[in-house]
Amino acid sequence: MRILGYGLLAVMALIPASYLAYRTNYPTYGYSYRLTIKVEVDGHIHEGASVYQVEWLGGPEIGDVGPYHPRQRGQAVFIDLGERGAIASGLADINGYSIHGDGSVSTLFLAPRAFGNDSSNSELPLLPQLRGRRSLTPDNMPLLVWFSDKTRPETARRFRVEEMAELLGGSARLLEAYVEITRDPIVFDIEKQLPWLGPWEASFDRIEPRKLTSRSSISPYMFIRR
Repeated sequence: MRILGYGLLAVMALIPASYLAYRTNYPTYGYSYRLTIKVEVDGHIHEGASVYQVEWLGGPEIGDVGPYHPRQRGQAVFIDLGERGAIASGLADINGYSIHGDGSVSTLFLAPRAFGNDSSNSELPLLPQLRGRRSLTPDNMPLLVWFSDKTRPETARRFRVEEMAELLGGSARLLEAYVEITRDPIVFDIEKQLPWLGPWEASFDRIEPRKLTSRSSISPYMFIRR
């Protein structure tokens, strides 16, 4: 029994040492940032903001799988336009690519690109060192979705910044969009603004996008990732 006890103690001592060795060989790099978007519609300023947490988890390379894989949490920036509907920013396209077909950028890469970091394997160790605030440029904007009626997902339409006046009237324009490194917690409350999102996220078809038009396919994962 004494030998067995010594053996268990030895195994228990190896567990934290093994974990430490694994994390040393395969580190995780992460950061959090706030995305803020301000628009002007009919002479009134509307804005919204949301905090995102991004992590790149290190691990052994297996086959074609690289040494890091990403994980992000957060929800869409939501901007209520009153009678004009609402704008929501998407975390990613339904295919998850970093740069989407319309030129918009996933929130996974949005902040680093604003700081001049492409999130390549060699640049990942620099991500936790990001500090401050950066404005977004026309070639580094999140996916944008306009709802003419926020209670009805079928009214969604994806659009580019330069199409805002066409959708919302000649005076509509983007005033400012920027990212800022933060330690603030993530808030999940977008279901209060998009009441259809919660039931859809919880349903069995949550992975299947709703193809509304050729440019308006949407998925719950575009708006929230826990």
